[in-house]
Amino acid sequence: MSKQSKLLLIVATFLAAYFLPFRHPRMQSAILEAFYMLQGYAREHVLFCLVPALFIAGAISNFLSSRAVMKYLGPDSPKVTAYGVY
Repeated sequence: MSKQSKLLLIVATFLAAYFLPFRHPRMQSAILEAFYMLQGYAREHVLFCLVPALFIAGAISNFLSSRAVMKYLGPDSPKVTAYGVY
């Protein structure tokens, strides 16, 4: 990104912040609704996707040795076996 495009981005952000009617009730409700959506996304995806994925990754790293993983997915493994396991 060039210096001119960075400056243009900064000026555009400033102008948007200067001219947007933040005191208008419709704008305030839109901003509040955006934060509600962010909160819902964080609650649903972090609790139901990220936390179980971390537990699964921890179980895999705990119960499978790196030698076994490299045997089937390493650079020297047969391609048919590696794609079959994958």
